[in-house]
Amino acid sequence: MIKYIVRRLIALIPVLLGVTLIIFTLLYFTPGDPALVMLGDEATPEAIAQIHEELGWNDPFWVRYFNYVVDLLHGDLGVSYTNGRPVFDLLVERLPKTITLALISTTIAVTLGILLGVIAAIKQNSIFDNLCMLLALVGVSMPHFWQGLLLMLLFGVKLGWLPISGWGEVGNVVLPSLTIGLGSMAIIARMTRSSMLEVINQDYINFARAKGQKNGKIITGHELRNALIPIITTIAIQFGNMLGGSVITETIFAIPGVGKLMVDSIRSGNYPVVQGGVLLIAFIYCINNLLVDVIYAFVDPRVKTNLSNAR
Repeated sequence: MIKYIVRRLIALIPVLLGVTLIIFTLLYFTPGDPALVMLGDEATPEAIAQIHEELGWNDPFWVRYFNYVVDLLHGDLGVSYTNGRPVFDLLVERLPKTITLALISTTIAVTLGILLGVIAAIKQNSIFDNLCMLLALVGVSMPHFWQGLLLMLLFGVKLGWLPISGWGEVGNVVLPSLTIGLGSMAIIARMTRSSMLEVINQDYINFARAKGQKNGKIITGHELRNALIPIITTIAIQFGNMLGGSVITETIFAIPGVGKLMVDSIRSGNYPVVQGGVLLIAFIYCINNLLVDVIYAFVDPRVKTNLSNAR
């Protein structure tokens, strides 16, 4: 198991290098001059040329990319063009809000998704099953920004139950978490139902029923446990999507997280912050996938045996 984890961590290096190359290339060819962000619209050509020379923007593409990677290896993500603060400090300051939002959204999605999926599978082809799948289809089809605006209009403006923006109080988390979590809940519910239906009529399930085991124990101890592998995979993917979805949701609800920081930086041409934010989300996504592989071992003993024997 330890060898496998070490191998996966080493495999993250080319993945993250690929991410840095893609985002660096995209921002390199993006129109606009970041020097204007630093100096203002009334900057003289001489001052702009001096900034270009100081920051190495006159160097060829591969030279600039190589210097950027070298700085990354030394833990330097660059400096913000707008306020001069290190990008690392800005991301660390905003990251707890984004992670909190993603974790709460994941909790909502997993709890409701698995519950609805299990009940839909047990009551296959019933009215409840059809209703759950209809709601899941609606949840999958609704974009985050539209769903967020609808929730703001209903619970914030019309009913006045919850705040529609800001951060710091418990109520500020509810609407953004629902906005991100409901779409993922729908996908998890559909996957749970599908996985449950694959195992619900297996011979070992019929044997457990023939032994007289309680229905609840059969559902949780046999059916759901053996259906968990694809469900866990779906949850891991959705967690990554929630991190990405936070970019839109944080902007809608004015949450000062990494997502809103990246959107504001894109608008202002603050490229070091954009690069650092994308790299941070990619790193979290990769670590998330690694943790899911380890969780597999605790859910399915066969996976643990394969990982232990991995060379």
